[in-house]
Amino acid sequence: MVMGLTLREGVLSRMPAEAGSVAEADCVLRAGWASFGAPVIFGLLGASMDASLLSAPLVAGSFVVIVCGLAGRAVACWLCVRSHGWSAAEQLFGVVTWCPKATVQAALSSVALDYVAEHLAGLPEYGAEMERAEALLTCAVLSIMVTAPLFAAVI
Repeated sequence: MVMGLTLREGVLSRMPAEAGSVAEADCVLRAGWASFGAPVIFGLLGASMDASLLSAPLVAGSFVVIVCGLAGRAVACWLCVRSHGWSAAEQLFGVVTWCPKATVQAALSSVALDYVAEHLAGLPEYGAEMERAEALLTCAVLSIMVTAPLFAAVI
């Protein structure tokens, strides 16, 4: 509630858009994401990762998965845009902008860990599944650490 009032009084009062416009909603959502959403989601993600689980094979395997995923996305995007008459520079820009920049990875990275904790607790396979879920979370965090700054700078 306080954030909403702050946005309304601080941001919207300086905006020349008419009330209820798309520009007004866009401004509110951008300000809310920048001041609250992104810090919370990335902070919680960082807090949920156990750095003691990092091992050379896990990090190497994660980088292989990240590179294969990026290559697959690049090829898929290029195949989609090549028949639309775009120039080579436009096709390259499409490929780069379709690369991940961390928001989806951050939002979905702990789903496996949460599922295992909620549904498999007390079962014999809990330990093995928890290790797999933590490896998936680690891979997602490494993906964020590699792709977010790289593609944000490239774009």
